[in-house]
Amino acid sequence: MDVWDFEAIDWDDEEDEEGNLAHCRRRGIDERVVAEVLAEAPVEITMHLVTAEISLVGPDRGGAMWTLLFDWSYKRGD
Repeated sequence: MDVWDFEAIDWDDEEDEEGNLAHCRRRGIDERVVAEVLAEAPVEITMHLVTAEISLVGPDRGGAMWTLLFDWSYKRGD
């Protein structure tokens, strides 16, 4: 899986309390943080992942370091 091959992040609906967007927001992460980390050329890290396919580490524009985990969307085929 190469996160750069994808054109968009498939966020779950805001009303879905069990979705990925609600999960991220409970931890202080929103779409802006993810967009900023991806824009700052994060580094892929190799680690044992159980619930994700790829992990990236990088800063947001404020300098905070984030670890982002990505997995395939069951809703999209790309």
